[in-house]
Amino acid sequence: MPVSYHANDPSQECFLTPAPFVSIDKSFDKTGDGQILGVRYTITLNGTLVPDRGSPSTHSAATNGFLIDSADKIISGHVHAHSYTDILKKQQLIRKLFSKKNEGGRLDITAPFTGEATITCYPRIVSINFPEQAAGNIYVQPYTITLEADQLMGAGVGTDLDDMNAAGHEMISAASESWDFSEAVDVVIHHTADGKIDKTFKTYQVNHVISATGKRKFNTTTDAADGLEAGKHGRDHASANGKGFFNKLENTGTVETGAAWYQARDFCRKKLVHGLHINGIDNVKTGDGNLTKYGVNLPPALAADHALHGTTATELRAFNYLKTESVGELDGTFSLTETWTLAPQGARVFETMDFSIGGDPNVGTTTVTITGNIQGIGGGDVTDYDFDTLKHDLEDKGETDSINDNDLKMTNAQYHFDKLVPVLYLHAADMSGLSGLSPSPTSSTRTKNPVAGIITYSYTFENRDYYIPNVSSETVSINDNYPGQIIAIQQVIGRKRGPVIQDIGTQGSWKRTLSIACTVDVRSSNFCKDSSGDKTLHSTSTSCTGVTGNAWVTNPNEISNDYSDANAKKPSMVDTITPPDSISQRTAIRNLISAFKPMGLAVYNDTSPTETWDPQTGAWSYNIGWIYELDASYICNEDVDNITGGDHPYPGTPR
Repeated sequence: MPVSYHANDPSQECFLTPAPFVSIDKSFDKTGDGQILGVRYTITLNGTLVPDRGSPSTHSAATNGFLIDSADKIISGHVHAHSYTDILKKQQLIRKLFSKKNEGGRLDITAPFTGEATITCYPRIVSINFPEQAAGNIYVQPYTITLEADQLMGAGVGTDLDDMNAAGHEMISAASESWDFSEAVDVVIHHTADGKIDKTFKTYQVNHVISATGKRKFNTTTDAADGLEAGKHGRDHASANGKGFFNKLENTGTVETGAAWYQARDFCRKKLVHGLHINGIDNVKTGDGNLTKYGVNLPPALAADHALHGTTATELRAFNYLKTESVGELDGTFSLTETWTLAPQGARVFETMDFSIGGDPNVGTTTVTITGNIQGIGGGDVTDYDFDTLKHDLEDKGETDSINDNDLKMTNAQYHFDKLVPVLYLHAADMSGLSGLSPSPTSSTRTKNPVAGIITYSYTFENRDYYIPNVSSETVSINDNYPGQIIAIQQVIGRKRGPVIQDIGTQGSWKRTLSIACTVDVRSSNFCKDSSGDKTLHSTSTSCTGVTGNAWVTNPNEISNDYSDANAKKPSMVDTITPPDSISQRTAIRNLISAFKPMGLAVYNDTSPTETWDPQTGAWSYNIGWIYELDASYICNEDVDNITGGDHPYPGTPR
C-alpha cells in the first residue's frame, strides 16, 4: 500500500517505503448533549526503516533524500559499516518531512499493484515515534507516525457523509450555548395623562452565551504543503528575514477562512445564530423569538395604557441589545455574549421617582420635591422612529447597524422627559394628597448624560397662589407704624424723681409702607398657561394645547437683546392680558397698591415711591409709604379698626 506525502521542503512528493501499515480510526467531536459537530480521523503509519533500501533513501536515485515513486531501490554494494548511520539519517529525514513547515500537505494512501482507490487527506501532525530497536537487530528501525485529519477523500465511494467541509459546514471540535434569565432592577412606569402612576412593570435580564472551538483548514487546491507565512498581520518579527512562524492556511493573506478561530466564529454566527432573532419581534413568548422554550417562566400577558406615550403594553419585547465578542486566535476559539432587557411593549425608558414632602407649617406652605432618573432604552418598537431593519443575514454574518444606538437612548429619554415634566406637579399632588400646588416649580435642576442616554432631575412644587399674572415669585409686605402718645418733658431743679413728664392730650401720626416684589420671565417668547392662569412646564404649543383648557400665549415680558424695550416690559408697564387672565400685570399691581392704601380723613405720601427693575433677571420691586389721619384716637382707646371695642394698646388698623 504505497504511502506518499507532498511536502513544502522539499517541494516534491515523498514516498515512504517499504510501505508502512496504515490504520485509520474515526472519532466524533460532540456537544454535551451528544450532537455531532464533526469528525476526526486518526491515521497511524507503522513502518520500518532499513539501511540499504526503501525511502527515505541514500540511493543515488533519491531526490532530497526521498524516492519520488513507489518502486523499491536497493543500494548495491552498500557498506555494512554505514548501516546504523544510514538509519539515523533516515530518522532525521522523516522528522524533517513531518515538520511544522510541511504540515498540511497532501497524504496519499494508494492500493498496491493497481494504483487505484487512493485515499487522500491534508492532515495535521500529531507525533513521530522511533522506538528502540529489537535486541540484536539495530539495523531494522520501526517507526510510528500519527496524523490527524478532518476529512478523507477518494477511494471511489463518494463523499463521506460526515465530511463537514464538503457539506458546507464549519470545522468545529467543540461548541456550547447557554441562556441565563433573571429579574432586573430596572422598572418601567406607566403614567396617566392626569399625573398618576398607573402601573409599574418589572424587567428581566437575558444573557446568551455561545462559543465554539474551531479546527484549522489547510489549502486543498494544491498538493504540497503551503509552508509558513513570512509575516502574520505585521506581528511576526521574523518577516524581516523571510522566516515565518505561522502556517499558511486556506485563503491566507485575504480573509483567513482556514483559521480555527474563523471557523469557530462562522459556526456561532450561522449555526447558533446569535440573538438578532429575538430583536424586533412583538412578543418574546411566541414565534422564532420564543424564550419560554428555554425553560424561563415569563409573566403572563400585560395590560396597561401608557397615556403619556399613547401606547398599550400587551407583551414583553427585547431592548438594549449588547454584544461582546471574544476571539482566541491561537486557541482557535470564538465566544459571543449577548445581553437584553425584556420590558413591556412600547417602553421608551426605565425610570425611578422619589417624593419628599416638607415646607413651613407656621405659614401653611407645603413643598413636594420629586427626584427622578430616566434611562433611555435602545431599540424597541417606538412607532414614530425609523429603525433599521433587524434581520439575520448569513452573508452579512448577522451584523446590524443601529440596534443599540446611544443617540436613540438619549432621544427616548428626552421624549419621555418632555412628556413627564408638565404633569410632574400632578404627580406631586397625587402622592402628597395636597391640592393647590402650583404647576411652576420653586426650584428645578436637571442633568443629562447623552452618552449613556440618562436624564436626572429634581423639581420642587409648593401650594402657593400669586395675584400678579405670569410671575414665578411674588412677595407683598406691609409695615404699619401706630400713633404714639405725645408728651412734654420738663426738667425741674432739685426734683429728685427727675423731670416732669406730662401727657399733652394728643398723638402721633399713622404711617404705612407697602413693598411689592416679583420675578418674571424675560427670555421666553411663549409659554403655556392652564385654565387657572398658572404657568405650566409645557415646552411646545402642541403639547400645551393638547391639554384641555391650556393656552399657548406670547410672553409680554420678553426683552430684546439690546434692552431697547426693557422699560416697556417691566411688570408695572405691561398692560397686556394673557388668557385666561382677566387683568394685566399693570392692573394687578395698581390693584394691590389701591387695596393697601390707607383710608382716612387725610392721606399723604410721606416718602417718594421707589421702583427697581433688573431686565437681566426679571426681578422687579416697588416701595411706597403713606402718612394719614383717622377720625378716631388710638391713644384714647377709641375704636379705630371698626371692630367693637377700644384698641389701645393693641394692634388693629383700618384698611
